[in-house]
Amino acid sequence: MATIEVRISDGLDDVNVWGIYFGDSEEVLLGHYSDFFGATKNALRFRNVQVPQGKTITAAYITLFEQYERSGAVVRLKIVGNDVDDAVSPKNRTEFEALVETTQKVDWDYLEAVTEPFEEQDTPSIVDIVQEIVNRAS
Repeated sequence: MATIEVRISDGLDDVNVWGIYFGDSEEVLLGHYSDFFGATKNALRFRNVQVPQGKTITAAYITLFEQYERSGAVVRLKIVGNDVDDAVSPKNRTEFEALVETTQKVDWDYLEAVTEPFEEQDTPSIVDIVQEIVNRAS
């Protein structure tokens, strides 16, 4: 069974959106940013991932690194895929809002307190999301 590990390789492939802000960043902000700006949304693009159409995906997840200490506040996230061939990074809010979402979605209610910066945190399985994209006819 082949294993593929892919990192975001370009600063323009991770985008943060909250309030009126849109832009790439050194960090990906997750959850509720502030009462004024509200929740953040993100786009993460993984380049050059070659998986044959219809191939069975047995495991898939995203590993994030906590940069700051955080209390035990609940962080509620929804993970979706971009349901297109050869996805590109959105260049502005209009392109971001126009992304075609997969029908498969994963809720991640992340509850743990983080006491050490740079702890690895794995998302729940995103196999169904990745499988939907790999199964596309085109």
